[in-house]
Amino acid sequence: MSKFDVFISYSRRDTAVVDKICNALSKQNVTFFIDKKGLAGGGEFPAELEEAIDNSHLVLFIASQNSYKSKYTRGEVSYAYNTKDKGNIIPYVIDNSNLLDIKGMKLIFTNINIRNINEHPIEITLMKDICDLLGKSYEEPDTIVEEIEKKNKDILAEFKRIQTEEEQRIQEEIKKQKEKQEELLRKIEEEKIAELRRIEEISKDKERWEEEERKIREEEKNKIIEEQKAIIEAKKMPLKKKQDKCYFIAIVTITLTFIIGIWLGIKCHSFWIGFTIFFSPSMLSLVIPDYYDYKLKEIEGINNKDHISGAFCVAVTALALPIAVWRGLSNESFWDGAVVFFWSLAFCGLVAYIYDQIFKSKKSNDA
Repeated sequence: MSKFDVFISYSRRDTAVVDKICNALSKQNVTFFIDKKGLAGGGEFPAELEEAIDNSHLVLFIASQNSYKSKYTRGEVSYAYNTKDKGNIIPYVIDNSNLLDIKGMKLIFTNINIRNINEHPIEITLMKDICDLLGKSYEEPDTIVEEIEKKNKDILAEFKRIQTEEEQRIQEEIKKQKEKQEELLRKIEEEKIAELRRIEEISKDKERWEEEERKIREEEKNKIIEEQKAIIEAKKMPLKKKQDKCYFIAIVTITLTFIIGIWLGIKCHSFWIGFTIFFSPSMLSLVIPDYYDYKLKEIEGINNKDHISGAFCVAVTALALPIAVWRGLSNESFWDGAVVFFWSLAFCGLVAYIYDQIFKSKKSNDA
């Protein structure tokens, strides 16, 4: 019998997967033996299968639920276990079963590298492992290269798609953030404008309140002034009446003294007698209304105490003149009368000057 690189132990129910494995072995120029004639259809394990296992470098066990149930595949595996090195037996699981959980398999395959179709694809990992064990160079099939290139292209396309989506997401996020910032700035500007308007309204309200308060104070001030004027007028009314009476008496006095003075002057053939009779009572009659005028100004709050000195001078002059005339007529000397009159005026002036100085000094201290 010929020598083979690989003996394939399998269940006929897994023929679809086994055909793929055979095609892949052929592409790698790996020779293999596979029972497609049903040599194990008899009762005993055929000698031809024993010879094929002996003449094969490796034994590839296609493990599945189907092969576990086949007594022939179990026989092939058992024979290989007894005659081959463990490193030359390759268990390859093609379904989701756990080989070591199968009764009778744990003893055989413990400490053996178990491969499965999901993690170890046929044309890539399985073929490469078989070539390495046989010492042959592994050639990647064109389909694998194409698949790899296709996968790479798909990965690149997927990466570009993800990158584009990420860029779009970032742009949208930037746009949203920009819109949020613009909205925030707009709200801040609106709040600023509203605050400025509120401050302006408060300022206007304050000005209006101050103006109203100023008007109220002005009205109250005017009212107080009017009340004070009314009070002053009420206080002045009795004095004005008395002053008017005094002015009436003064007019009557001046008129009478003027007539009497003329009459006595003519009768006594003396100007000074007539003038004295007229002047002295007339001046004295004017001093009393002048006093009331001083009191009225005092009620108004006008400080006119300097007016007293004038009234004093008028009164002294009115009294000094008849004395001077009497003195002159008694001594039959004009100069005696003149001296008395002028000394009276000097005394009056001195008293008025002293009074004025005292008043001015007090007024300056008050200020």
